[in-house]
Amino acid sequence: MRPFFEEISHLPKGSKREQLLLIVSLSSWLILLLYSLIEHFYYVVGMQTSYALAYFLQGLLLNIFLVSTYAYSAFRLRRYESHDYHTLLYQVFVAAVLCVLASLMISLFMQYIKNSPLEKNVFLKIVLFHIELGLLVAFLVRAYTKWRRMILYERTKFTDWSMKIFEILLFSSLIEHFFQITTSAQIYIKVAVGFLMFCALILSVNVRWIPILNFKQKIISLIYLLFILLSVVYFLMSISSYFLDEENLVLDELTNSIFFIALIGFVVIYALASFLVLIFNLPTSSVFEKKIREIEALQALSEDILNEESEYRAYHTLLTGALATVHADLAWVQTDKNDFILSHQTPLAIAQRLTELTREAGYKGTDLLKISSRKSKGKDQQPYQSILAMPLRSQNNFLGTLYMASRLNNYFDATAVSMLKTLVSQLSIALHNLRLLIQSRENERLKSEFQIAYQIQQSLLPTKVDLPENFEFFAHSIPAADVGGDYYDVYQVNEFLYALMIADVSGHGVKAAFVMAQMKGIFQSLVPLNSNPKDFLVHANVAISQCMRQHRNMYVTALYCLIDTQSKTLTFARAGHCSALYYVKSENQFLLLEQGGLGLGILRNEKYAQYIDTETRFYHEGDIILLYTDGIIESKNPYTQEEYGNERLLKVFQNNIHLSLSGIYEAIMADIEKFREEIPIEDDCTVLLIKFA
Repeated sequence: MRPFFEEISHLPKGSKREQLLLIVSLSSWLILLLYSLIEHFYYVVGMQTSYALAYFLQGLLLNIFLVSTYAYSAFRLRRYESHDYHTLLYQVFVAAVLCVLASLMISLFMQYIKNSPLEKNVFLKIVLFHIELGLLVAFLVRAYTKWRRMILYERTKFTDWSMKIFEILLFSSLIEHFFQITTSAQIYIKVAVGFLMFCALILSVNVRWIPILNFKQKIISLIYLLFILLSVVYFLMSISSYFLDEENLVLDELTNSIFFIALIGFVVIYALASFLVLIFNLPTSSVFEKKIREIEALQALSEDILNEESEYRAYHTLLTGALATVHADLAWVQTDKNDFILSHQTPLAIAQRLTELTREAGYKGTDLLKISSRKSKGKDQQPYQSILAMPLRSQNNFLGTLYMASRLNNYFDATAVSMLKTLVSQLSIALHNLRLLIQSRENERLKSEFQIAYQIQQSLLPTKVDLPENFEFFAHSIPAADVGGDYYDVYQVNEFLYALMIADVSGHGVKAAFVMAQMKGIFQSLVPLNSNPKDFLVHANVAISQCMRQHRNMYVTALYCLIDTQSKTLTFARAGHCSALYYVKSENQFLLLEQGGLGLGILRNEKYAQYIDTETRFYHEGDIILLYTDGIIESKNPYTQEEYGNERLLKVFQNNIHLSLSGIYEAIMADIEKFREEIPIEDDCTVLLIKFA
């Protein structure tokens, strides 16, 4: 069951709801004041009123004032979700200061009118009493709502239910204000108040917000709480002075009100409990704050390392943190690449000598080594008696070793080692993450550069060729990596003559891509000479051999073809390239063109011409020639390691010969992908198709 003040769902949301509650609170207070003045006027003139009705109306107005004041404060606090508990305490302190100042002004006014006719004016006393009552209610309600937020910090289920039960009983006690309390009812009031005070004691143990305050905030909070407690005492004394009057001028039911007594008791008990816990918590505050500062320093150092742009600067940040944690004389890092990173006061020669000493003492980079008392021997006059070697490791990755040295014996005690272990553990993770970040950035940079290289390479391959109407052309290349070593090109030599070339650089990747670009230049340079295919390949062999002088193990296979649209002839030579497939439509026959030839760059002398054969054949309408690179026929099945081969390629070519050139290409690639079982290709794949019309 939720307290009834949380069920006010019909009120406006946000500031409008709070404004409405504030208006209701002020209005009910004014009406209560007016009612008390009228009631006293009736008493002065001797008019009789119904006691039962008088108590009911007075209780109704008082309850409306109390509930609306509480709802206003509760909704306002809910809207401003603050988890700064020092600020919440400050807000209660400010409320106490303002209310006490206002009450003191009333007291000064009473002193000012002393021995004057106004001093005995009962109506004035009623007005002043209601003002002080309003101030007390405002202060208590503000304190209660803040205490409630503090109690529910890191709450448990028991705390949550205890708070709800207390609130239900507290606000249920408002019913008492509708009736006159008789002497026989005093025992029930004491029992109810006692039970509510017991609940308040249970709730007062929930002060988990205190440890999150720093030492300075705790000292200031003690001052706030002391003033709040004194303010409650002051108000109780100030309000009680009105009850000493001989005439019944004030709300005398407040002295028996379960609500007021329980509310005051709750505020006092929780303030007192918080005050005592703060006092006992002060001695340990410095220890907790030191640990917090260490954690913050570790976090800051980790962030600094991740913000560095190089490992060198990150290691320096690590040394700075280590020296700040353990004030040794020397500190340095030997990285996993055996580089020395020195702090500003560490000479390289001394760091190298002390590093050798740890190696001689058995340090292997797996566990820390501590030399507590070292005696100089022979020529070794190093004054450093304590040496510590601590490996930097993260996820089983060795990042280096942190070394520290001191002139004092037994300098690196258990506390210093423990602190350094924590530091090194955290910063090793940060350093490892930095390496991953740098590697990721480098990979992104390379990926971007490869993307640019891919775009440049694709621009070297013709995507659209202006051809005569008597033949069609289609080609597509897929690199195995970001860039590849396959090349094809078409060049119009004259009105009737077209040069066609397909080539494959051995290997794949960046090196093959560079050779492919050189092949492009060679083709563009030699093809205008209108040489026959054999002479072209001989000249190309000389040129490519010069380009690949530093790469003796690389070569280029190529097929060069001249298409004469006037004589309808096809002349070609093959330099170690894959055999071409030729479809003769008139005979519905598929041929494998296998004339001899040696790859470019394999034989780098004048004898190369002996290994090149040339073939000329006539073509007819509907004939199709299929050229390809070895990435097509050498594609492997990942399980059997069987190659795709010429026979499978020929079969797909035969079964799909009725399709368009692009359709034939797609059928070939789909069959290869099925054969590879969707395993990525391992070599560049290029297909070139020509259909004669």
